[in-house]
Amino acid sequence: MKKLILTADDFGVVPSIDAGIMKGVIKGKINSVAAFANYGENGETSVSNVKELIEKSKEHGVSPQIGVHLTISSGNPILERDAVPSLCKSDEDLDEAFNENPDEANEFNAHTDLSRDAIVESELRDELQAQIDVFKDNDIPIAHLSSHHNTLTFFEKFFKVFMDLAADNNIPIRSARTEPKLKNDLYLKLYMYLKLWDNIDLDEADELVTFMNRIQKIQREYRRGEIRSPSFLETSHYGPLPFHKMKDKKMGKYLKKKKKAIKKMIERFVEGDDSVMEVVLHVRDNVITNHIVYEDEVKLANYAGIDPRYFDSRVVELNSVLNTDWDQIFEENDMGWGSW
Repeated sequence: MKKLILTADDFGVVPSIDAGIMKGVIKGKINSVAAFANYGENGETSVSNVKELIEKSKEHGVSPQIGVHLTISSGNPILERDAVPSLCKSDEDLDEAFNENPDEANEFNAHTDLSRDAIVESELRDELQAQIDVFKDNDIPIAHLSSHHNTLTFFEKFFKVFMDLAADNNIPIRSARTEPKLKNDLYLKLYMYLKLWDNIDLDEADELVTFMNRIQKIQREYRRGEIRSPSFLETSHYGPLPFHKMKDKKMGKYLKKKKKAIKKMIERFVEGDDSVMEVVLHVRDNVITNHIVYEDEVKLANYAGIDPRYFDSRVVELNSVLNTDWDQIFEENDMGWGSW
C-alpha cells in the first residue's frame, strides 16, 4: 500500500500560520508538522507552541508527527552569537538592519546572503544540533528533520552536515528528490537570480547547479543505510507564487486549480514505483486580506525569515487541504497515511 505524508512547514512563530496548521491537524487533514526550534530565548516559545499543538491534537484524538524545521536563515541562533559568528550577520550589517527595521533585525543572514565558503562547518553542525536538542531536552519526540528555505541542500558541505546529524540522531530527513523537477528548477533559478544580483562568487554559482544534479545520488550513497527519508518530496501543491494580488472572492477559482493539481499528483504517485510521498504544505488560517496586515503580523513576531508576500497562497493551500476528501482518495487508490 502506498503511503502519503502531508507536512505543514513553519510552525511555531506566526499565530495565523500556527492556527492554520492546528486546524488542519485537528481535522485530520495534516499528519506531519515541521516546527522551528529557535523562537524565543533558548527556543522556549517554540517549545511552548509545539507542546500546545500536541496537547490540543490529543484532545481531538490525533497525533501529528513533529519534526524540527532546521534554520540558518530565520530568527536567531540557539547558541551564543560568539560561538557561531560565521552563521550571523556582521556587527555592521546587524546595526544597519536594526536601524532600518528593528522588529526584524535578527542575527541569521537571509537565505539569499548565505555563502558556502563563509560558513564554518563545525559552527553549522553545532547550531543545528542545538536546535535539535531544544526539542529533545523538552521531551518532544522528533519524527523528522527538514530545512527552512532548503538552505541545507544548497551546497554539498551543508548537505553532508545535515545527513550526519540525521544519522547520528537516528532521525529521518526530507528527501532530496523533489517532484515535479521543473518546479524545483524554477526555485533554483529564482534563487540564482537573486544571488547573481548580489554578485555571488561564480564558483558557488557553479556548485549550486552541479550539486543539484548530484544530490539524489549523494543522499543514496552517503553513510549508506543510515539516511532514511520518504521516496520523494512532492511540491506541486505549493503556491501560487506571489506574482499578482490574490482576492478572497476568487477562492473558488483557486481551489479548482488546486483540485486538479492534487488529482495529477495522486495519479503520478499511483502510477509510479515509489512507496511513500511527502507533500510539503505552507498554510495560514484566516482570509486573503491586505498585505499590510500580513507584514504587521510578521513584525509583531520579531522573527525575520518568513515572507508575508506568500500569505495569500498559504490561505489557498489551507482551504485546498481542508476541502479535499483524503479518505476517499485513499479508498479509491489503495493508499493510506504514512509515517516517517
